[in-house]
Amino acid sequence: MVEVPQAKPSPWWEKLEVEVHYGQWTLDPIKGFFEEDLKKDLGREIRKEVTNQVRDSHPGIEQGNYTQTLIFDSGGSNFGFELRYYPQGREGAFSFGFSVEKTTMQVSVDGDVKQEFKDGTNAQVEAFGSLEISPWTTNISLRWDLRPRWRISPYAVIGLGLGNLVGEMSYNYTGYYRWAGPDETIEESETKTLKEAEEEVDFNIPNIIIILQTHLGIRIRVVEQFYLRLETGLWDGLIFRGGVAYRF
Repeated sequence: MVEVPQAKPSPWWEKLEVEVHYGQWTLDPIKGFFEEDLKKDLGREIRKEVTNQVRDSHPGIEQGNYTQTLIFDSGGSNFGFELRYYPQGREGAFSFGFSVEKTTMQVSVDGDVKQEFKDGTNAQVEAFGSLEISPWTTNISLRWDLRPRWRISPYAVIGLGLGNLVGEMSYNYTGYYRWAGPDETIEESETKTLKEAEEEVDFNIPNIIIILQTHLGIRIRVVEQFYLRLETGLWDGLIFRGGVAYRF
C-alpha cells in the first residue's frame, strides 16, 4: 500500500500579515442624500446668530425673507495599522483582519447668506460652517483574495468598526448690515464640541460611531513577501487608499 504524502501544515507565522495604509475620504459622490438638510441646519444657525447680532444695536427688529447660496463640500483622511490572519497559510485566499484606524471626516458648507428685515434693511455675510469628527476605531474585517497565487490579485473586503464619537461643529461669518446709516460690520465665529452642541439643541447625539466597510481592491506582489494594496469602497462614505504589507 502506497502512502499518499500529507501536505505539511504552514507554521503559524506564515499565516500572518502586517500592513500600514493611508487614504482619502469623501461624501461628495453621495451628497444628495443629506446635502439639503445640512445646508438648511447650518444656514438656520447662522441666520439666528446674524439676527441676534443686529438686534444688539437695533432692538426689536423683525426678520423678513431669508436667502442662502451655500455650497456643500466634504473630505478627510484615514490612517491605520492592520494585522491579518490566513487560516490556510500562504496558499489561502480567505483571511481575518484586525486594525486600529484614525479617520478624519469633515462636511462643510460655505457661501452667501442674506437676511432681510421687515423695516427694509438687510444683513449679508460670507459664511462657512463645518462638522468634523476624528475618531479612533478598532475594526475587524473579512477578506477574500480571488487569485492568491497571482502577482496581481483582486480582492473583496467586508468589515465593521467601533469607536468613540468625538468631534466639533464650527461656523464663522463676516459681512455688513445695511440700513439708513453707515454700513455696520457684523462678524462672528464659534466652535463647539459635539457634546456642547447636543446640550444646546436638546438632541441626543450617539457616543459611538459605527464604521461599515465594503471594499474592492488589488494586491500586487512587489518582491517575495512584500505587497502593495490599492482599494476603494465604502467607509461611512467613499474612500480611496493604498497600503504596504509584509507577509511572514
